[in-house]
Amino acid sequence: MRGAIEFTSTRRPAVRDTDDAPLLAELRTGAWLVVHLAALTVLSWLGTFKGSGRLPAPYDSFTVAAVSLAVFFWAVRSGVGHSATRARVVQG
Repeated sequence: MRGAIEFTSTRRPAVRDTDDAPLLAELRTGAWLVVHLAALTVLSWLGTFKGSGRLPAPYDSFTVAAVSLAVFFWAVRSGVGHSATRARVVQG
């Protein structure tokens, strides 16, 4: 919660009031991190490494790898879109 408050209070003025980069769009580009942490928490609980053991040994690692790869591509795509938006705001 503290991070969200600091984020909204320290945003750069050049980006603050433009229609190209509203706060919701900026938060949406970082949503991959929340999803990734939630998925890792659930997979850790389901796995065999001090978890409940509902997801057997080799499959828990494969599942974490697949989810992490999917989130990686999502994060890269979000970052590229965010960089393009920031470049338009700075130029415009």
